[in-house]
Amino acid sequence: MFKRVNKAAEKPARERAAERERDGLRQQIKRSLPLHRERFLRELLLGSTGRADAETLRRRASLFEVELPVDGSYRVVLLQTSGGTDGEADVPDCIRVMHRMEERLTESAQLPGLFIRPVPVSDDQVAVIVGCGRDIVQGDREALEAALEAVERTNDPPGLPVSVGVSSPGVLADLPKLYAQAARALEAGRYSDRTPRFVFHDDIGEDERDVPSDAADVDALTRRIRELLFAETAPDVRTLFGRYGEGSGPLENREAKRLLLLLSNALQTLYAEAGVSLNGLTLLFLSLWNKLDAEAGPTDVRPAIERMASLARTQLLDERRPLDGQAVKDIKRIVMNRYTEPITLREIADGVSLSLSHANGIFQNKTGRKLFDYLTDYRMEKAKSLLRETGCDMEGIARQVGYASRSQFRLLFHACTGLDPSEYRDRL
Repeated sequence: MFKRVNKAAEKPARERAAERERDGLRQQIKRSLPLHRERFLRELLLGSTGRADAETLRRRASLFEVELPVDGSYRVVLLQTSGGTDGEADVPDCIRVMHRMEERLTESAQLPGLFIRPVPVSDDQVAVIVGCGRDIVQGDREALEAALEAVERTNDPPGLPVSVGVSSPGVLADLPKLYAQAARALEAGRYSDRTPRFVFHDDIGEDERDVPSDAADVDALTRRIRELLFAETAPDVRTLFGRYGEGSGPLENREAKRLLLLLSNALQTLYAEAGVSLNGLTLLFLSLWNKLDAEAGPTDVRPAIERMASLARTQLLDERRPLDGQAVKDIKRIVMNRYTEPITLREIADGVSLSLSHANGIFQNKTGRKLFDYLTDYRMEKAKSLLRETGCDMEGIARQVGYASRSQFRLLFHACTGLDPSEYRDRL
């Protein structure tokens, strides 16, 4: 009886002690709030928040005084500097970009309900989390425009060239995926050879078929092998072993046979598409299979598979070369007929019945330019004509050359010409 009474009496004291501790923690957080806030946002981007649900994230955001639209729409805008020229080597580029972004965002007086927050992720990269509540009409567009307008002005004063990668829209839980999309868009040489680059994931149309999957099935392997065999340089089949084999050493014969069967089925598909006989490849396959049957221990199948890949590349490329010129003509025709639409690179590749990586490789091999750069240049030439010959405003011209975002149009126009569209028109 007395124990129960004592416990009941102690409960308010424990609660007061817990509340005092929470108050102390809140005060400590407040003293270093910017650091905690930055860490929280970086964890959201990198997927390091564990299995926190939306309500837990909302409470954490409130603790760090971050007005996060939990049920809203989000994008990630990734900024990468390519080295300034104003001699401030003691200040990391990411800090300079952060400072300029925050200044520009303050100047632009963000609309209520929009969330735009820059977060440094490395010495030369800053990710901008762009969000809006569901109740805002065209909120995604307004938030993206506000962010891109701030990005435009980060190079004022000049001397800090910034490349930009923009993800597709998603929800709060998608932030790590959106960050990965923006990072892929920015990868040098993936879609654009320009520096600085301005690549929007929406313009690529990339889907899960274009991103290597961990599933070791025939369809995934066929896509991966097609990319390897039709790449600009000789294929490095070692990239297959870590994904479809086990480890980096010789494979156990069971694993080697599994990989060989997958590889054989994938190559048969590619040869059937090209209408090429499997003759020499079949002999290599049978020879390797018999070797696996004859040996009890692990067998190093890599040299044999590299010979198979080399033979397949020679035979399939020889068969495709006469068709590559026609594919390039068809791609140019699609661009000419559909540049006014928000067409993606994926849709262009589908139009010539090729994978995106294969179409891009063929186009660059024949023209010396990436497909994204060609589409952008074509649109910019049409935009120049409209600027010279019409009185259309910038938003109207952007729509007529296939861009829903006026800021995206201005960024790309400046990258191609060195001038803002309005400056170009004024100089005529």
